[in-house]
Amino acid sequence: MRTVNAFLIHTDPLITIRVIGNQSIYATLLSAAQRIDALLGRTSGTAPDGTVITACYRENELNIPELVGGILKSAVGGTYRHIVTT
Repeated sequence: MRTVNAFLIHTDPLITIRVIGNQSIYATLLSAAQRIDALLGRTSGTAPDGTVITACYRENELNIPELVGGILKSAVGGTYRHIVTT
């Protein structure tokens, strides 16, 4: 793969993805977070523009309760590391 200046660009961003909702539907939030983990847990792939994803994995699990307007909310998800070369 070539770029304008003949150098490859390598990056490894850390992305936080979470599902937020009332604590009363925690099981549904957890199910959604598990689905996100399954979709992002792929280890490789190539985008239409030629970008190569060599790895994607969850570094940390998130489970953050918050009190918003007197209602207990929960944020469930994780931080994901993507290893990308363009």
